Amino acid sequence: MKLEYGITKGQIGCYPWNTNNYMPKTEFSLCRSESGLHLIFKSYEEKIVVRNLKYNSNVFEDSCVEFFFKPNPDCDDRYLNFEVNAAGVLLLGIGCSRLNRRLISDISPGIFGIRSSVDILSINFYEGPAWTIEYLIPYQFITEFFGKIHFVKGYHMSGNFYKCGDKTQYPHYGCWNPIKKDVPDFHRPECFGSLVL
Repeated sequence: MKLEYGITKGQIGCYPWNTNNYMPKTEFSLCRSESGLHLIFKSYEEKIVVRNLKYNSNVFEDSCVEFFFKPNPDCDDRYLNFEVNAAGVLLLGIGCSRLNRRLISDISPGIFGIRSSVDILSINFYEGPAWTIEYLIPYQFITEFFGKIHFVKGYHMSGNFYKCGDKTQYPHYGCWNPIKKDVPDFHRPECFGSLVL
């Protein structure tokens, strides 16, 4: 796997709805290759929770990392939400907002090659210090929904990176680009940051 096209790195360090001082350090990287966009997350947690094991189930209730992005923000208001729990189970949707979107259910999540540092069998033995998620979003998949896009050096997208766990021991909601709302809500494309490849 060649990743010679450069890597954008960052940290999910904003927890605007902190109520229990649980704010796990979570790092991410995004890079482009000839085949697609590569995502890597590393979350530093001593304990993790995974209960949702089916594609498009409520993985945000578990120990979870998420990437929401607009591949073509100048021409299309829709964005994709990739939500992946610590076992590598994916929830995937598309739309313009929380209310105007649909789950993408007519594909195999295997096309993203999701890899987790823990699996369903080892979750009960996990003792930290960190877990990782890696996956690829193929350009061909993006093209099916947004048409041809040239992901060249300097191409501009918008998006946000998240860390959450709605039903973990310590519920938490972290983001890369700040969100100023009274209640947790990641579906805020107006709060997406600029992503330059």
